[in-house]
Amino acid sequence: MILSHLYLISKLEQRLNDKYFGAKNDLILNQLAISDKEKAEELRESFESFIRTIINYINSYIDGDRDLFKKL
Repeated sequence: MILSHLYLISKLEQRLNDKYFGAKNDLILNQLAISDKEKAEELRESFESFIRTIINYINSYIDGDRDLFKKL
């Protein structure tokens, strides 16, 4: 179970590093950047924040599992 979580985290981190949020989002961001570069950057930052929040949640879940295993 923990290995699948770690795999998911690594994939999410890779998306952050690549600044890739899906093909449709890239298309929208590129189109938006033509008319409003600042708004496109805000949207990109919100995607990054969302992914970081998910990673933090998964990490807290894994840490909870580790604590449970330690108690056993």
